[in-house]
Amino acid sequence: MVAASDLVPNLARITGLPLSTVIGVKRRLVETGIWPSSRGATVPKLNTRHTVMMLLALLTDVPAKDAASAACAYYALMDPTGRNGLGDVLVNMINSFKSASDTAALAYKSRIEVDCDRPRACLSIETIEGQCETLFGIQSAPWSDIRVRRSMTISGKCLFDLACGLHFNRWESA
Repeated sequence: MVAASDLVPNLARITGLPLSTVIGVKRRLVETGIWPSSRGATVPKLNTRHTVMMLLALLTDVPAKDAASAACAYYALMDPTGRNGLGDVLVNMINSFKSASDTAALAYKSRIEVDCDRPRACLSIETIEGQCETLFGIQSAPWSDIRVRRSMTISGKCLFDLACGLHFNRWESA
């Protein structure tokens, strides 16, 4: 896995978010115990779940003080069947890039749109048959909202770039 000193600046670069924002959210996740903290010479390695928690905290676009609770809430959002949680789906997508597979190809052609105002996210995957969408959380479709909605989207390409760094320590240069 990877150390926070490698992940944080690369996550800022991949997402396009300011490094100071990513550092502030990381600090809050460490304070709440979601991320392991360094103790002396011991530098903990972060796994895919830690990365997904950070990613969700950033995509919800909340103040750093609310980042941990937002990450936990969005991680637990369920699909309509109630069998798949958003966080676990993201972990599996990122881990699918460890090898060349059909799952990895679909994950690369996907995007996750996180609704910043309501606990909802939409996973869209481009397939040969067309676009497949899965809603997590509130099941009313985002386009049926009657008010302006803020959302953040991360592409499968960004997830792939994260996976390359996490699993192979290959970070694309700026």
